[in-house]
Amino acid sequence: FRRVLFRSQQELEVKVDQATLVIRHQKEEVEKQKEVAEQQKEFAEQQKQIAEEQKVVAEQRKNEVEEKNREILDSIVYAKRIQTAILPPPRVVKAFLKNSFILYLPKDIVAGDFYWMDGIDDTVFFAACDCTGHGVPGAMVSVVCNNALNRAVNEFAEREPGRIFDRTRELVDR
Repeated sequence: FRRVLFRSQQELEVKVDQATLVIRHQKEEVEKQKEVAEQQKEFAEQQKQIAEEQKVVAEQRKNEVEEKNREILDSIVYAKRIQTAILPPPRVVKAFLKNSFILYLPKDIVAGDFYWMDGIDDTVFFAACDCTGHGVPGAMVSVVCNNALNRAVNEFAEREPGRIFDRTRELVDR
């Protein structure tokens, strides 16, 4: 009976040793998986932090662009005020040309198109002008051309349309 008991005990110890090895192996696997999970969690947190930092940078850049856009738009609106100031007011045009109207629809806020008028003695000079360029560059050219037209008629006393435009071109090309 002792032999049987001894043999049973040995078989049981072998089974316990085998089960212990399986459990140790499983424990090692669980610890490895836990370590991998921790690394993945840490990586995810780093990625989240990077994404948050990028979001802050993107928001700052968006705000900078919006501010620059406001500044540019404010400048363009101010340029429109300047360009509007050089245009003869409709009441003045009506005073010289009673049955007239003005349809001025620039493509942009400011434009290279403009109209000009001057009255000398009993003669009215009126021009619808289209300067090269659109937007702000065109508006700048229109201010220069308006000034040149005024100078051609008032300073250089040009009275014939062809001579007025020749003098204007000469003044602008300087």
